[in-house]
Amino acid sequence: MGYAVLLFAVLAGFYAMMYYFNSITPIPEGAEVASASCHGCSVSTCEIHPTKRIKEVL
Repeated sequence: MGYAVLLFAVLAGFYAMMYYFNSITPIPEGAEVASASCHGCSVSTCEIHPTKRIKEVL
């Protein structure tokens, strides 16, 4: 049981570390931003679907 908890803690720590490093990695030049060209499709669960975008109120 102790090894399972230790293994879980190591895996969770590794995941958190990789998530952090991914968030601070800059987007390479020339990379296409998918949300800029998305006009919507039949996949409504996509995170960049226009219905998921939060509209700013000025």
